[in-house]
Amino acid sequence: MHINSFEQDILEYVKDNNIDLYNRYYKESAEYIKIKDKELFHEIYGLLSLELCIERFLLTDEEITQTYESIYDMGNMYQFIKEDYQDFALAENIINDFNLIGKDEKDHLDSEEFAKRFCRKNGVLERLKTYLNFDLEFFAKDDELYRCERAKIIYFIYKIEYEYFPNINVLMLLANPSMENINNSLISNVTKHGHIVKKIKNSLEKELSLDFIKSVKKCFFNITTNWDMYLESIRFKIDALDGNDKYKISTRLSVRPSLEKILLTYVGYKHTPIETLYLIIAQLEQIGQIKDILNINKIPHDESYIVPAEMKNKIKELALKQFDHKVIDSKKIRELSMYVFLKNNTNKVDHKRVKQNIDKVSRWLKFCSRAKPLCNAKDAVSELHIVSCLQAVLLGDGSETFNYVYHGSTKNPQVQAALKNDNPTLDALQIYWVRKVNDYFYSNLGRNKERSIFRRIETICDNILLDIFSCPSIEGMNGIHDFYWRSRECSIIGINNDK
Repeated sequence: MHINSFEQDILEYVKDNNIDLYNRYYKESAEYIKIKDKELFHEIYGLLSLELCIERFLLTDEEITQTYESIYDMGNMYQFIKEDYQDFALAENIINDFNLIGKDEKDHLDSEEFAKRFCRKNGVLERLKTYLNFDLEFFAKDDELYRCERAKIIYFIYKIEYEYFPNINVLMLLANPSMENINNSLISNVTKHGHIVKKIKNSLEKELSLDFIKSVKKCFFNITTNWDMYLESIRFKIDALDGNDKYKISTRLSVRPSLEKILLTYVGYKHTPIETLYLIIAQLEQIGQIKDILNINKIPHDESYIVPAEMKNKIKELALKQFDHKVIDSKKIRELSMYVFLKNNTNKVDHKRVKQNIDKVSRWLKFCSRAKPLCNAKDAVSELHIVSCLQAVLLGDGSETFNYVYHGSTKNPQVQAALKNDNPTLDALQIYWVRKVNDYFYSNLGRNKERSIFRRIETICDNILLDIFSCPSIEGMNGIHDFYWRSRECSIIGINNDK
């Protein structure tokens, strides 16, 4: 049998970690459990879980089936017969596999009676619809693939609730999307619930074709990249505006009637039940980031001040000058102090305050990586950004709290505390710090108005993305994106800086 380079990489990784794939119980070994969350990069399909790589590239269907305890497990290649996807058979397996006997008011649970709970009030089907807007009853009920996938999904929800995360209302968690639900382990950011969403997605991916996984990733990448690049182009246009330029910003309401017609085209589910559930959960990751950014942009900024006339030209020069991190001597501290406090005659107290807080700039630079993971912040920030960061630290409200609610949150963190040490910081608070420093940056340049324009445009684009990512099909997302994309200049946003 021919083994390609990727398969060879998997084999070598497994061998290096002393995992015996010929042992049907390898998933229970300490060696496998230690590395099971590892992800490998495939040049076509992107990041894939180790378990998916092993099963999809190294094992036969029969070998895969032998590694699972239940025929209903996600990833099990067992071929259902008609009796298997009947509710009473599914119920019997759920009762036995999750040891529900004795946890009910009765000593013995009747499988047919238990099966009725699936469709009752607060049953698994209703909760999927309530929390995820995912209606399993909306599919063609006579379709055999639907019956099989329906059974696997119901079993999976019980497995999540009774085995994987028994102390967490996972469906409620998913229904409250935030940055704390996003798995950012790739950029070394540990979030509160990212591991939960990762576990769910990895499990569902074992039931999907690699081409479908690829199409979902490609769709998200193309849409978000287009709108990010568009916002970047708008930012350049706004940076080129002066006080005499005209601009217009309309709202999405101007295109809403036409959009409603487009939405009617994409009513209903276009994918299988498991594909649809996977897509919805992947969308919620995107939605969580967008909603957090929308809320961050609603926070009023307080860095409105007037730069002395004699400093304006020098401030503009700082905006174009890359900061040299290797040279922070006493002379540099005095120079920074002058622009931080916007006065020519700084004193030793000013210098001491800047010197004592200069290390916080390095921590802020790490936050920039969360905002733009592919950008090297040290190469992108100017000396004015450093000044602006110090202003945010030294001139800002020292008692400010970050009003942020996510599933399981208990209190609002202190904003300034985020820069005091290297302890993990909420992703949303990192984004807020980047925005906060940029607000000071634009205030120093006397461009608060332009900054406000950009924020309004960013909000419009983010709400457009919410519309796009609320459609439960790839075709629908692309269709809504194309509609907004064609309308963006004439109906939504217009920047006129022609002289």
